[in-house]
Amino acid sequence: MPHSKPYLKGILLGRHTLLEAQKEAIASLGVKIIEHCIAIPEEELERKCKRWLRKGAKVVIFMGEALHVLEVIAKYFRLFQLRMKQVGSAQTLEEAYKFVDEDPKRRTFLPGKESEPFRLLVFVGVDEVKLSVKRKVLYRVVNDAEGSRNN
Repeated sequence: MPHSKPYLKGILLGRHTLLEAQKEAIASLGVKIIEHCIAIPEEELERKCKRWLRKGAKVVIFMGEALHVLEVIAKYFRLFQLRMKQVGSAQTLEEAYKFVDEDPKRRTFLPGKESEPFRLLVFVGVDEVKLSVKRKVLYRVVNDAEGSRNN
């Protein structure tokens, strides 16, 4: 069912190609992807966020992203996470493709490292993520050139 309200402009963050079911879910939430960003160097995060704001973005959609990246982005945007559930593994590429072929709109796989099985994944939904992070420094790398010391 098409979304009838004005759409929210969104940024898709990550290297993954969206599954058909993910595209449908995003559209049903009234989000129109205006940019797909694969990776952002940490020193460019604030600048990117401000540029996206100027473009009218209100939402950043992600699957799995580092917490420190999400902390910065959450200061500017709503965060929507595309949730995937690992439902098993396959030992061969043929088995992985067979799994996907049973429901290609919702299923995918990720290759493991050498000699590891393929991870079989199913799209299960979209969650809005609200962050509340408290940090306590337990260890800092010391840069001797700066004369710093760990306590």
